[in-house]
Amino acid sequence: MRPCVISRGGAMLILLRPIQTRRPMQIQTLLLRWRVAAPWLMAAALVACGGGGGSPGENPPPAAQITLLAGSLQSAGTADGIGTAAQFNGPRAAAQAPDGTIFVADTGNHTIRRIAPDGAVSTLAGAAGQAGAADGAATSARFSSPSGIVRSAQGELFVADTGNHTIRRIAIDGTVFTLAGSAGQRGAVDGTGAAARFDAPRSLAFHADGTLLVADRSGAIRRVRTDGQVTTFAGQLGQSGFVVADGTAARFTILNGIAVDGAGNVVVSEFDAAGSTSVGRLRRFDSLARALPWGARPQGVVEVPMPMGIAALGSGEVLVASSGVFAPVPSVNDVHNSILRIDLAGESRVIAGENGPLGRGSADGPGAAARFNHPEGVAVGIGGRILVADTQNHAIRQIDDRGLVTTVAGGAGIGLVDGGGAAARFHAPASIAALPDGSFLVADSGNARVRRVTRSGQVSTLTFTGEAGTPATGSFQTLGRSVTALAASPQGDVYASRVFTNSLYDLVEIEGTVVRSLLPVWSPVLAAGRDGSLYFASGGGATLDRLRADGTREVLASGFQSAALAVNEAGTVYSAGFDHVIRTVSPAGQVRVLAGAAGQAGANDGDLQSVRFNQPRALTLDAAGRLYVADATGIRRIGVDGSVERIVGGAGQVGAGDDPLLRAVRRIMGLAWLDGVLYATVDHAVLRIDAAR
Repeated sequence: MRPCVISRGGAMLILLRPIQTRRPMQIQTLLLRWRVAAPWLMAAALVACGGGGGSPGENPPPAAQITLLAGSLQSAGTADGIGTAAQFNGPRAAAQAPDGTIFVADTGNHTIRRIAPDGAVSTLAGAAGQAGAADGAATSARFSSPSGIVRSAQGELFVADTGNHTIRRIAIDGTVFTLAGSAGQRGAVDGTGAAARFDAPRSLAFHADGTLLVADRSGAIRRVRTDGQVTTFAGQLGQSGFVVADGTAARFTILNGIAVDGAGNVVVSEFDAAGSTSVGRLRRFDSLARALPWGARPQGVVEVPMPMGIAALGSGEVLVASSGVFAPVPSVNDVHNSILRIDLAGESRVIAGENGPLGRGSADGPGAAARFNHPEGVAVGIGGRILVADTQNHAIRQIDDRGLVTTVAGGAGIGLVDGGGAAARFHAPASIAALPDGSFLVADSGNARVRRVTRSGQVSTLTFTGEAGTPATGSFQTLGRSVTALAASPQGDVYASRVFTNSLYDLVEIEGTVVRSLLPVWSPVLAAGRDGSLYFASGGGATLDRLRADGTREVLASGFQSAALAVNEAGTVYSAGFDHVIRTVSPAGQVRVLAGAAGQAGANDGDLQSVRFNQPRALTLDAAGRLYVADATGIRRIGVDGSVERIVGGAGQVGAGDDPLLRAVRRIMGLAWLDGVLYATVDHAVLRIDAAR
């Protein structure tokens, strides 16, 4: 669900995205009221947050200049370079050589990357963005979503080429061979070389005898010899289930990871078969595939949440990348973004990162202070270090023997850094709201903070001194849960909504630096009216409610779901619907369709009757009462006379070409208008858009 921000007269309403967990939690709606010295005299400054897009237009859009105000657009990419100047695209596995060189399965780029000991990143094999199955010299070889990688003692690399359903070998001279399986031929067949079949091989490890073990979706642990002969080590091809037994009598649900410890014992991880629980399992076998106990567990089954990649230490302890979001029902989420260590007794502890709604992020530091974003790969490095493929941060991270997490390469565009312009860092900023002094507040959702951005691009983090009704505990910056919407009233009050659980948002008021809870709401979509009223989606988003200045609450309209809201001077509410429609709601509750057609996503421009939108999720009004709509096609402006004109985007512009600013426009999360200029949050940055008048 996208955040919505509305700002007027120096006051803002902030709506936070609900964070859902499986544990019951008290739900609070945080309504922050922030007094400002001078009233905002803008006729209608209102912000709502949403998503971006792209659409073809018959006429060229008015000229608009887009500049980066603060933050970074860098996220996924394929750039070579030193350390954080390099870019990856969803890396899922890494392996390290004795000299410190790191090899990475750069899954989204379909390449194998190399990080030298000095931090220099280069492409070892494959071509970025070119999925394929070609063998040969490194530069001409092609892979398809490689997800696993290991290095032999002789220096060769073996790759689980997931998209091709094959096992590949990269010789010391860089030549790529297909060791087993046949490209594009998915299956579960033992055999030799091209006669064998795999089902999305994901993880690799070396058996004690030097053969290769493979975890794929075939229902069995496979064994590959140096001549390409494939046999079954444990489990049964084409069969699934949960049976603790030796060798081929064992049954697995969904195999995901495999590792071998110093004693030659084989450890595997598996998901729950039906996806009905977040709990996964680890099991151990000896080198002859006999099931082993684990501590006091005679069956040797250790339950862990969402095990992705695993690695085994020489001591027999196991490392697990616990990662993912489990949603048993739409309103409950169980979130994991941590690295676990399983001891010889089968007990687990978090050694880096944090699980739960606040655990997602990108931060280096001591174990508990570090943050990951869906880490999928973990490997044993040299000198007691642990390598982590931090997949959705597009980075390779390292945990040293003291538990300190640092970034080895990639991931430069994400973080929590105050400062000026491109030096600042955000993590998934959502809504944005303008203040009367010309600065902005940004809901930095991934960091659970509210950031202030000046017109020159200087970024700072708001600090709060307490919450009304609770004992003072000193100053704090995090609002406790992901912030996804902001709004301000013309009277100088700032409001926010923060999430606690079960899709409930806490509508709060910030008075000075004190947070005051008002009421729970069911949607992160907010807007502030000139008369002091607050508007928000409720009833699971199916109704539009109004909270008057005197505290009375009423249902203003119903029958549609809003992804963004805005309010003009007269009290007319604009709603961007999830059904691709822009609606207006009068102060008396009369609803009418302004533009778009229900259920018809599109990209065509035109008048109010023919124009189509694709997931409109950000709105704002300018001083003349014109409405700006950001969707997956760019930004359009609807005049008070009913005219529709495209400001940014259109055929051949959004999502195409090499201009990262134009590509980012289709991912707009929030819009704000101030003194003739549009400001937008995208990716991990804030943009300034100087549009034609």
